[in-house]
Amino acid sequence: MAEAVIEIVDDAGYDIEWKGREYKAILDDPQIMQELEIGGFAPSGSWLLKIPRNCFNMGDGPFPEINDRIKMEGKAYRVIENTNRPCSPLFAITVEA
Repeated sequence: MAEAVIEIVDDAGYDIEWKGREYKAILDDPQIMQELEIGGFAPSGSWLLKIPRNCFNMGDGPFPEINDRIKMEGKAYRVIENTNRPCSPLFAITVEA
């Protein structure tokens, strides 16, 4: 099953860059939140990216960490959360602009 997931990511994934290396990732639906700022609420968007674990030193890491920068389609995003589940074939990170 892991091989099928990786094949889907390779075929339909987005190109992203982390620390000078390129990866393929599946982009999950964006989450739009309202954050309280001076003067009222402002929209803040975040995205969940799922990257095959085996891309990171055959699954042994290192993996993107909170506050790392990820580039996607010419824009830089900051990692705000990561989910490292060793049994999953995908490593998930949440990024925001």
